[in-house]
Amino acid sequence: MARRSCASTRRTACKGLTWQHSGIIDLVFRAVEPRGGFPRGCRVGSCAGLDCTRGLIMLIEEVIAAVDLLPDRWVRLDRFIRTSGALELCFGIHKGRRGGKVDTWFVTCLGVHEAKITALDGGGIALYPTTHPAARECVARRAEVRWSGASDNATLLGALYQAHTEVVGDWIPFEWYSSIKTIAENKFSLRGPDFLMRSYAKVLRASGKAPKIILRGNLNSKSARPRVLHFGDSYVVANTFTADRYAKPKDLGADAK
Repeated sequence: MARRSCASTRRTACKGLTWQHSGIIDLVFRAVEPRGGFPRGCRVGSCAGLDCTRGLIMLIEEVIAAVDLLPDRWVRLDRFIRTSGALELCFGIHKGRRGGKVDTWFVTCLGVHEAKITALDGGGIALYPTTHPAARECVARRAEVRWSGASDNATLLGALYQAHTEVVGDWIPFEWYSSIKTIAENKFSLRGPDFLMRSYAKVLRASGKAPKIILRGNLNSKSARPRVLHFGDSYVVANTFTADRYAKPKDLGADAK
């Protein structure tokens, strides 16, 4: 996956992004292994000042399809608010990056596993399936891979990094799960989501080690099938996304000059 924010007006350009903190506005929320909360200064709240006449509830796929039909569209996050069991996002759809607002959508994210909002001015919006690494990481079973024998850590880490990026791109930071632990003399281990540890085990096996994978606990949720909503340099991993429209979009053709 190439490192790219969802800033293009074409969904096909939305490939990936770094998970590093950036920008003044920063929301971090993880239902699994929390890494933070709402820092002070977040622009959180309801969509005050908007025409709050709510319309028919729609699936997020329908909203993205409707937005894609608008020429020169630019998606901007106006507001967001975290409620009990949900995250609510208010998106403004603009005619180009510097153009006026032509539509407003309210998206409700239910069963939120993780959210990372680092900027409000995004550009594009995309939805990724349950096979996406950010979705898999949230519900994967925890695992530990163990091996014996002295090794050159620098060489090994280089090979592990290559395998890591092939599996998850830059959606999961390498440093989250690449800390090699010494569990006994010449015995080492790594811990993380099972699908990533299996990839690491292949690297160890190729380097002449005899890795052993130990599964820890159960799946976080057997029924959960989260997906990833990606907008700008931000994303939300949740089980369900629904949306409705605040105001009827203006006729772009009538505004054209």
